[in-house]
Amino acid sequence: MTKFTKGALLGVSVIALSASSVFAQALDEVVVTAQKRTQSVQDVPISINALSGDAIDRAGVTDVNGIVDLVPGLNSRSDGPTQTVFAMRGVGTNAFGVGVDGSVGVFVDDVYIGHPVLVNTSFFDVERVEVVKGPQGTLFGRNTSAGAISAVSKGVDLDDGTRITLGGGNEGQQSLQFTTNQAVSDKLGIRLAARVQERDGTYTNTTTGHELNNVDNQIIRLVADYEMSDETSVNLVLENYLDSSYWGMIDTGDNRSFEADSVTQAARGNSEIDSTRMALKLTHDLGDNKTLVWNVNQLDITSVTTPGDFFPFGGANLLVFSEPGDFEFFSTELRLNGSSDSMDWFVGASYRDDTLFNNSTLSYNIGDLAAILIDGDPDAVQGNAIDTNETSPTTAEVKSYAIYGDVSFNVSDRLSATLGARYSNDEKDITVQVDEVGANVLKPNFGSATASDDWSETTGRLALNYDLDDGVMAYASFAQGYKAGGFNSSLNDDGSVLAVEPETHDAFELGVKSEWMDRRLRLNAAYFSSEYEGTQIEVQQGTAFVIRNIADADISGFELDGIYAASENLNIQFAVSSLDTEITSGILPTDTDGDGAVDTQVNVAGNEMPFAPELSYTLGLDYSQATSMGELGFGIAVSHTDKQYHTAYNDDGFAFSEENDLIDLRVDLTSLNESWRVSLLG
Repeated sequence: MTKFTKGALLGVSVIALSASSVFAQALDEVVVTAQKRTQSVQDVPISINALSGDAIDRAGVTDVNGIVDLVPGLNSRSDGPTQTVFAMRGVGTNAFGVGVDGSVGVFVDDVYIGHPVLVNTSFFDVERVEVVKGPQGTLFGRNTSAGAISAVSKGVDLDDGTRITLGGGNEGQQSLQFTTNQAVSDKLGIRLAARVQERDGTYTNTTTGHELNNVDNQIIRLVADYEMSDETSVNLVLENYLDSSYWGMIDTGDNRSFEADSVTQAARGNSEIDSTRMALKLTHDLGDNKTLVWNVNQLDITSVTTPGDFFPFGGANLLVFSEPGDFEFFSTELRLNGSSDSMDWFVGASYRDDTLFNNSTLSYNIGDLAAILIDGDPDAVQGNAIDTNETSPTTAEVKSYAIYGDVSFNVSDRLSATLGARYSNDEKDITVQVDEVGANVLKPNFGSATASDDWSETTGRLALNYDLDDGVMAYASFAQGYKAGGFNSSLNDDGSVLAVEPETHDAFELGVKSEWMDRRLRLNAAYFSSEYEGTQIEVQQGTAFVIRNIADADISGFELDGIYAASENLNIQFAVSSLDTEITSGILPTDTDGDGAVDTQVNVAGNEMPFAPELSYTLGLDYSQATSMGELGFGIAVSHTDKQYHTAYNDDGFAFSEENDLIDLRVDLTSLNESWRVSLLG
């Protein structure tokens, strides 16, 4: 049964801008830097979806979650602004704890965003977004096992002038965005960008009357470009992000439709984020086609709180969750790029030093909770006052370093090869404390413990690409994926910290990238196959969720995307992803009686991987027409995602998403002198 998402929010924006016409008879070249050099996406032997900043703005995308509907094969789960994780090609880890990592890396201006709380903070005023699929060990400063989302922010552009964007719509939507570019001197230019967003909640809590799923955030960013000399330039980014929003586990009772307007949850959760980011990049031209690049990055989350009430029965405040935290991230990367007539290469080294702290607190009435988890009798819930608080402060120190490199060279006039290698070393120290509160229903093993471990791995990449014809390139690649081990914020029966071992896999890909009809038609296709060992999967023990090395899995699929300039006024584009995932072996420890302790083992062999819809696709039309008032544009985009499970148990109960379809409409008018644009989105 198809469901339509409740996401068709209407919005109007007015933009003062300077831009060129979007449509032309031949398709524009799409430029990416995934291989640390400027290339056409058609020349890169990697599966990449590249989205321009203009396309993102026109689609009304304001955070990284918004690109999921634009990229088949990419999925996300978000329980709130601070808890967003991604899956790509059927692989993802719900890594919310401070001692584990996600499978899909998010990068902003080459800076690794290392925790779910951070992924939305810097997705603003972007030049483009590159979604790179498959393991990425040799191309980024941080290893990612399933893929990478790389956002490139807009830099100083004196031709861009000043822009003001006003937005409004139903559900109380309001937005204001301001950008300006100024020349301070003949060597120094700055770009100042700021945005404020507000939206009422899209759900009404029938128990309390409160609204859920609202938006209230603001961000300001300063970019400075300084030309120290003809050979040396410095780029500095300073940014602050504030977010305050109400969210919650959306429980619509018997109505699981995305179109529901109300929820039965007892109360709302509140997320507060205050983050500051600094990124410094120095580029020096060494001559002889060699360039040295040095990045230094600091990211601080000074305050994060995510309280919320879960598992409501009859309006009872059954479980209240809060998790204040402080996160400090430091990273640096040194990279040397070189090129010649027949070869392009780079070598790099990176270092990361993070200090992460959170304090999970679970509050409940012990009698009401026992009625649900132990007695299995929801009717016995009385809605009594909270009398129990379980706290679990956790501190993690993460240090890692890596050496990596990549070289592409011509074997013949038509055949090119790419070789890459990476050595990674990760060290994690963690302290977990679970306070004893008498019952410890949710975390039965209480006490305090520390753990430390380090992991290292050498991985490689090989790609061959062959020019079949002018504008037609075929490629084959093999890459090794790796994700370091880690620690949960939970204790074993013996009082030790619950550890996680590394995850590895081998990935194969065959693809074709092509352009036809005088570059009016672009078609790209890829077949991929991966074998995973020791997959890190989220497992529920009682009401606690932990990461374990549970399963081996085989994943294969096919992707096809294209764009056709049917005329000077009409563009047609599409993308399709087909997935076939199977857990080949896996035993999941399970708590069947709800006392928080494992009492049985469930064999999940033959099940599908979580967040792996068999089919997803998008289809879009863009039409423009010159009028006496300016250029009138119209766009429609349809996206579909099949049913997908949220856990390896493949539970048809709460832990799955039904298939859904989304239709986006856009109408805009750009002035004759291209100084402003008015858009209607729905």
